[in-house]
Amino acid sequence: MSRIYVSTQFFEDGERLDLISLALIRESDDAELYRINADMDQKAVRTSDWLMDNAIPDLHLDETIREGVPRDALFNPADPAVHGVKDIAKHVGDFIAEAPEPVLTGLWASYDSVLIGRLFGSIDHRPEHIPVWARETKADHQRLGSPALPPERPKSANALHNARHARRTAQLLDACDDRRTLEAITYARYETGMREICGYIKQFGEDGTAIQPDALLNFIGRVEFDATSELRNWSRAMAERSA
Repeated sequence: MSRIYVSTQFFEDGERLDLISLALIRESDDAELYRINADMDQKAVRTSDWLMDNAIPDLHLDETIREGVPRDALFNPADPAVHGVKDIAKHVGDFIAEAPEPVLTGLWASYDSVLIGRLFGSIDHRPEHIPVWARETKADHQRLGSPALPPERPKSANALHNARHARRTAQLLDACDDRRTLEAITYARYETGMREICGYIKQFGEDGTAIQPDALLNFIGRVEFDATSELRNWSRAMAERSA
């Protein structure tokens, strides 16, 4: 499995769902793809105060290009990131094809996967190598107890910045998940080890013989679990007390 971090900006009014921009980042090689939709309905986008105040001002990554936006337009056609829907569909398809077993991953990826499918007319017409569904890091965040997330870029609604944030978030959640797994394994080994050690001590108690410190410590060393320092100290004290 290889994650592709995804983020989109789009216009929606309850009837329409139109792409404004999208960004993809391949986990396998950190390659990035950022595209601005030259075919966006600029008149419709202008009706959204949020898009006009947040997404459109941050649409171009290069400040020089941003300053060159024509007065009557929402984007600068001179930006190499600007392409029509057909070209964007090809670029997205080629980009995802380079990832082994791709899984789309984003902070709020439900819309993202639909918008990518619509690049090809509909989800049913997408190339087979493009996933139908996307994995939301928000679900993993809640599953892991909502740990603190890395800070977002201030006042940014740019799709590429958001995809990078999704990558940082997923990596942090991976670390949290690995820690929880390690803690669970360690605890399971701890419980198993405690049962074995207690059984060993009980055996000597039933026989009425004293526990030899070296024998007990050697036994503890053979128990396959990650003993904490507290357990080591407890075991050593038990051995010394029985001597």
